[in-house]
Amino acid sequence: MKKCVLSLVLLILVVQFFAAEKYAVLITGQAADHGDPTGSWALANPGRTRHTEFWYDTAMLFNMLIRQGFEEENIYVLYGEGLDYDPPDITMPAIYLHPLHGQITDYRADREHLEAVLTGLAEGNQELEIPQLNDDDFLFLWTFDHGDHESAGSSVVNLCLMDNVVIWDWEFAAFLEQINAQKKVVWMQQCYSGGFIDDLEALHQPIVINTASHYSTFAQGADNIPVNENEVLSE
Repeated sequence: MKKCVLSLVLLILVVQFFAAEKYAVLITGQAADHGDPTGSWALANPGRTRHTEFWYDTAMLFNMLIRQGFEEENIYVLYGEGLDYDPPDITMPAIYLHPLHGQITDYRADREHLEAVLTGLAEGNQELEIPQLNDDDFLFLWTFDHGDHESAGSSVVNLCLMDNVVIWDWEFAAFLEQINAQKKVVWMQQCYSGGFIDDLEALHQPIVINTASHYSTFAQGADNIPVNENEVLSE
């Protein structure tokens, strides 16, 4: 995971010298404290009842993008129910909070809002104040939640969103195909995320793809830093 983060930072630093504008879409189709006890994430990581990693990873990545020169208005965050995670009994470090005490989350992580954001980047959406991207722009997309496959061993997979709705690998790629950009970087953390690779590789614009797992395997935590992320390193 640390190598992935370093590679992402280096890529962003290089791209910002060439791209006219940098945009990011962060998609977390599950909320902390709302983990499905029968879902792939719970099965792979027993005992994680709060699922705080869903918020921690989202907020940490948002703050990292801000530090790397992304404008906040160019970062679209679709998280859980549409509100930042704010439990009364947890004191969260600043890295998991908005740097100016604002709201990180923009939209509920459901199918309707995901389609609206991706279509907006492709065509423009004045109502949502989403600009139409052009071939000078750079787009970074990140996903996190449960993932599943069509059948055991199948490379046809999906990303789970709220209300037990999913977006399939081929659907996700079709939305990205419509977005014009100099380069697209897709980083996926959900289980079976490797199944998205073949669909994304078929896009007609340059793309960099990083997935947490093969299409037939779970995605699991890689470290225990910080401790309250509940991640476990298996050696």
